[in-house]
Amino acid sequence: MTDKSLNKGYKTEELLRSYFQEIGYYVVRGCIFWFKEKNVTDVDLWLYNRPSVLERKRIIVDSKRGASPKALQRILWTLGMKEILGADDCIVATNDRSRDIKDFGELHQVGVLDGSFIQRLKLDPTRFTEEEFLKLTNNQSEIKQPDNWNRRYQNSKSRLLSKLNFSGCIQCLNDIKYFLEQVVHNPSEREKALRLSYAITSHFLIIVDFILKNLPFLDKEEKSQRLINGLRYGTKGKDFMELTLKISKGDTGTRKWLDQSLKDIPVKDLADFLLRPEISKSLFQQAVDLESLAYSKHLVGLKDMEILPLSTLYVLADYFGIKRVDFKESASSVLT
Repeated sequence: MTDKSLNKGYKTEELLRSYFQEIGYYVVRGCIFWFKEKNVTDVDLWLYNRPSVLERKRIIVDSKRGASPKALQRILWTLGMKEILGADDCIVATNDRSRDIKDFGELHQVGVLDGSFIQRLKLDPTRFTEEEFLKLTNNQSEIKQPDNWNRRYQNSKSRLLSKLNFSGCIQCLNDIKYFLEQVVHNPSEREKALRLSYAITSHFLIIVDFILKNLPFLDKEEKSQRLINGLRYGTKGKDFMELTLKISKGDTGTRKWLDQSLKDIPVKDLADFLLRPEISKSLFQQAVDLESLAYSKHLVGLKDMEILPLSTLYVLADYFGIKRVDFKESASSVLT
């Protein structure tokens, strides 16, 4: 997809993505907001940053090519979405250049990026656009696929809006497992699966980073137990699971079987890894690096990857029972 063929609205979103990535944000484009399995709306850009150990910054960006008064309406819409999603800030990008837009935004504490600002931005030529990425990673293999890969990826992006919790972690892990297995067992789709593994692992790391901001003052053992229980039982925890089984009249045998099955999940090793100081401090940067690798026009294999994201991918392979040597050989074959 060339610069000229890219829809003007989409091009503006890509320009903004490049800008915010350049100044240090983790950026995801086109996050769908769901309510009870209904597609309510979408957020053009979702930004995330880690200013300090105790602080995380989430910003939503609405990008629309429209003139006043519609740009004024977008400010109101974006303010509403900020409140619904619990974001820290919001920004409206518009090709409108009138002073009224900036004044209205300033009055309501909404950042405004106008046409003069957007005109100065440039696309990153080393990256695929969102449209190119979705086209590249869509599973069109002759082997019948049980899942729509784009849908899996879109759902993973959506978790960043409303599931920055242990349930979101578990759902990401399920998708990562699926795509790592595709890398190993589906030769015709390996590049797609590898790129999606990179991308969804970056989502997982952002969610873990957001969770850990609430645990800085716990001692090592308590922090580890909190992470183990969350990764095993989800956001609501073991007590909620047992109450649900009791209410649903699950028999004692079923409860014991489920409890043992969950205990057999090797979450302790994963939790211990994520809580290593060098790993927990680098979660945000790893996520940025893996997202960049996913969208890079030049596919980077495991042997050329930085040591920390590589270690994370290997630990996740271990967690899912995938042999490192099989994963390494399969991923390397994409580049030959």
